[in-house]
Amino acid sequence: MRTGIQFRSFGVAEGLANLAIRRIYQDRAGFVWVSTENGIFRYDGDRFEAFTTEQGIPLNSGVAFGDAPDGSLLAGGSIGLYRLSGNHFEKLPVDFNTIAWAQGIQSDGKGHTYLGTDAGLVELYSNLGKSNMACGGSLSRREHPVPVRSGFWWTGTQCGTAADSNSAG
Repeated sequence: MRTGIQFRSFGVAEGLANLAIRRIYQDRAGFVWVSTENGIFRYDGDRFEAFTTEQGIPLNSGVAFGDAPDGSLLAGGSIGLYRLSGNHFEKLPVDFNTIAWAQGIQSDGKGHTYLGTDAGLVELYSNLGKSNMACGGSLSRREHPVPVRSGFWWTGTQCGTAADSNSAG
């Protein structure tokens, strides 16, 4: 049966040096970011480019991607939290150690970015009138929060699964 859907595979020939893919994310500029077992790559529609310590981000085994409140790209995982500035990542000073790479960075599209961290759910916001960002306090001690478009945050806690509509923005 023909479905009309075509597939294209990417690999070493296109610059993707690791085929164990953890996360895929398309940023606002249209680049596709791929997190692999040994680093991250950016796809420009033609080739993949590895991002390493030369671009300011340590080698890692998986990161989450998401939008910062100012629209810049965030990458986070066991390496902490980084923001892309130009073609270089800068480490952001934060009060937590890790971000859950599976669901760790979500923006609500209203200027709020939420991070699933080892310290719980943290809101990242832009300081009005300043060129930096700050982290708000942990909203609660949660494990792997997952925001959904309906306005609820589903999260696994020590007591089970919970939904919270108050922290959705």
